[in-house]
Amino acid sequence: MIGKKTPNLIVRADVNISSSRNLKLGRDVSINHSVFLLCEGGLEIGDFVSIAHNTSIITTEHSYSDPDTPIKFQPIQRLPVVIGSNIWIGSRVTILAGVRIANGTVVAAGAVVTRSIDVENTIVGGVPARHIKMRF
Repeated sequence: MIGKKTPNLIVRADVNISSSRNLKLGRDVSINHSVFLLCEGGLEIGDFVSIAHNTSIITTEHSYSDPDTPIKFQPIQRLPVVIGSNIWIGSRVTILAGVRIANGTVVAAGAVVTRSIDVENTIVGGVPARHIKMRF
């Protein structure tokens, strides 16, 4: 599916990976059922990452700065997403373009990550995702 050998990669059923040539995976990554990865803008996933079912990671977004052009017809921006190592992404999470997630982060189920998470070993959740507490 991704055309690359990755140590201990687990990919469950119904995973959709678009533009896999722009995907970099670490070792011991698990991608669970019905995950959608849009890698057009570049997606890097570190080691020991678990992505729960029905999660979407998006690396593009529409421009909307021209008021005379419908948003649908404005340019697409490609912004990479970088997910560190030792991360658990809960079910039904959405991670938007341009986001970086620090090592050791737990992203609670249902969260929408619109901004980078810069503090390691933190737990975030909500819409939009915000700091909940430290893991330790």
